[in-house]
Amino acid sequence: ENYALKHQWNINMRGVNHPQQINKQLCASFSLSNVLATIEKSSHLFNIVNVATAFSRLAKILSSTESSSKRGGGAMETKKKMNDNNKNSEKKELNVKVLFALLKRCKNVLRANDKKQLEPRHLSTILWSIGKMRLVMVFAIEEDFETFGEELVHVLDAISNVFVEYYEAKRQFNAQEISNLFWASAKIYGDASALKKKKKSSSCHHRRVLVVFEGVEDAIVRMQAPLQRMFAASKLNEWTTQGVSNVCWSLAKMLASETEGDGKKRMVWVVDDKCDLRKSISDAVEMGCSGPPAKRFNAQEFANVAWAMAKFNEAPNDEDANGGREVLVNKMALELKELLISETVKGRFESRHVANTFLAFAKVNQCAEDPKFWFKLKTLTKSAVLKNMNAHELSMVMVGVSLVNESNGEVGGEDDEEEDEELAYEVCRFFTKTIASYTDDTNNETDDDETGKVGLIANVLWALAKLPQLLGEIAKKQEKVFINEMLRVLEQSNGIANMNGRQASTILWSLAKIGDVVGFEDTGIKSTFEHFSRTHFCDARSSLFFKTKTDARSFSMILWAFSNGVPDVATNERAKDVFESAHKDLRKENFIDEFNARDLANVTEAFAKRLDTPEKVLKTIAKRAAEILDTFNAQELLKFLGALERAGGDVHKYEKLNELLRSKRTVKIPFPALGLVDESAIKLRSATPSNDASKQIDRVDDSCGGFGRQNTGVALWEGSRVLAEWISRLSTVDLHAFCSNDAKWKKLGEDGFFTPHLNARDAFFGKGKVGVELGAGLGLPSIVASKLGANVIATDGTCIFRFFTNSSRLVSYSLCFMFSYIRSG
Repeated sequence: ENYALKHQWNINMRGVNHPQQINKQLCASFSLSNVLATIEKSSHLFNIVNVATAFSRLAKILSSTESSSKRGGGAMETKKKMNDNNKNSEKKELNVKVLFALLKRCKNVLRANDKKQLEPRHLSTILWSIGKMRLVMVFAIEEDFETFGEELVHVLDAISNVFVEYYEAKRQFNAQEISNLFWASAKIYGDASALKKKKKSSSCHHRRVLVVFEGVEDAIVRMQAPLQRMFAASKLNEWTTQGVSNVCWSLAKMLASETEGDGKKRMVWVVDDKCDLRKSISDAVEMGCSGPPAKRFNAQEFANVAWAMAKFNEAPNDEDANGGREVLVNKMALELKELLISETVKGRFESRHVANTFLAFAKVNQCAEDPKFWFKLKTLTKSAVLKNMNAHELSMVMVGVSLVNESNGEVGGEDDEEEDEELAYEVCRFFTKTIASYTDDTNNETDDDETGKVGLIANVLWALAKLPQLLGEIAKKQEKVFINEMLRVLEQSNGIANMNGRQASTILWSLAKIGDVVGFEDTGIKSTFEHFSRTHFCDARSSLFFKTKTDARSFSMILWAFSNGVPDVATNERAKDVFESAHKDLRKENFIDEFNARDLANVTEAFAKRLDTPEKVLKTIAKRAAEILDTFNAQELLKFLGALERAGGDVHKYEKLNELLRSKRTVKIPFPALGLVDESAIKLRSATPSNDASKQIDRVDDSCGGFGRQNTGVALWEGSRVLAEWISRLSTVDLHAFCSNDAKWKKLGEDGFFTPHLNARDAFFGKGKVGVELGAGLGLPSIVASKLGANVIATDGTCIFRFFTNSSRLVSYSLCFMFSYIRSG
């Protein structure tokens, strides 16, 4: 009788509603409908194991479906698959409610915190699944987002609380679990931050919605310090290269999300006596780069770590660190470069890996400093790879080329320059072929500005504007098809009408720069400016483009672009509409308060070219400049003052500006090699130049139509100080010995141009020598040379040469020797 009762009890307990049986059903379900049916029927009976299994099955089934057209899927794809599971509208609604029921049950079992059942792997699985399914995004699509979102916040809060408790109780998480928690944290935090930013920028948003996103962020952030400490305390030999790649990518993703968010600092890297996250990352990357061949990064992991390196480089440095993230970035770059050069990366580099790697190293300025690596990277990116890239990947390479070119005008010799131009040319050629058929990524809800068609064109045009040598070749060969094709695609795809302020400012600024080099004839540049004006400013008085789509930076860039990108800007009617709208918006209350020094300088320079700026607008600008006067650097200040005068403003009417114009100060720069300390110091007296009608004093550069004011005599460059110091110490250089060891100068020594034991100071700058300094700026090297006895004429700007070229007494001594000496040393 007892046996019969026990047997019946086992049958009842191990029926369809028993947790073990439920788990078997979930594990045996390979279709979305079966998993959802089990959740709908039995979720109220789930224990933590069932909850984790249900989340895992949903995430894996949704991510394994081949209908996703993009790598990794997205929230829209997840929602589509959920809806496609049943075409009936009531069933579609039910699917989301089933997810809601699962979240509710998850919250309850986590809060119960049954330590006998709840294990680290369950926390890791649930959080990974929420990140994989992009549930933050999925629920954001729902009309009743607040209800669903708040339940998700409760779940994340519960996970965070249990995780912190387990950390404090020293519960062990293995490397895979730590990696999954890092990856999921980055996905969830990134989605919440991006959505919050979009909601804030929209004209209508509900405070309750923002509270949901902030709740998601806070729950994830609470986990980060314990998670980082776990990673640092774990044994390196337990980690796979994929795990290391995930940790690096996740930390970088969260830093990037915060940088692009609301500016509120939440993320903290743990650096103390017990844990130094930077060192742990550095050691892990070193293992993936120089460990045993089986333990080295594959191509995907390599690209992820390189991307993370670039994001670490962009993030603010830690205040309490000696060297901070810069040390980490340099170490990561060194290890990754050596791995790439050694050609021991596992697997084959696909186009997306190459594009990510190329842009990452360009961003951290590691290409210009290492010609061997730069050659390897270019070899990896040749035509065979380029032709397989999509428009997004090609735009990344194009931006990378421009960054390398900008960081160091030349990498190696002329052959390298030609190779760089050839690479950029090929990228442009393939980009113009692929952009027309490129389809915007509808799964990418967070980065539309960067990955949409308009954003990609903006990136490539920006990169082109940064490559004047390539533009020069395009102009010379009359191959403006690249530019015209991109502008045609922009117009046909309705991109001009749909662009936001950031995209508009980037595109228009780039076109103004490009037109300045290749010319405005035979290109669609001017018509693009006019099309933009017709679309957004057909009625200047009622246009809302500046008010609703731009910030101060994009506002100033658009005006600057019109003033430089429309050749007849002073009379062009379409440009007039844009400027009139700008005049109206600048007078709006508090808008001018967003402008910094650079914005004011750019806007004022643009107004100076139209010559019809209302006095009230100029007063508004001058008042703001006086308020932030201390934030101007020398170049911005001179640029602003000159432009304000040319636009019709009077700087003498404003007390702070007028006080600045009258102020003078003395700077002492010591040159010990010239003699005694007191006698060797050169004193420079500085003052802010301007025109003053009352004193009948004109600026010298007014002979150049005011052109020089924003470019000449503005600041004392560091290079000027270095050259001046070198000139003062020339007595230590034996020219004859130097020339004998340098092929470029050897013949001069053999011809007796430099006699033995004659030092460079006497040869170049001794008494009776005459010289000229080109591009002198403030002329400090000329002053030092004159102290040595030479007669030196300092020049800057092109207009001056109209006078000097007619002077028969001018002897131009070449300074090439000094630069050659510095470079060779």
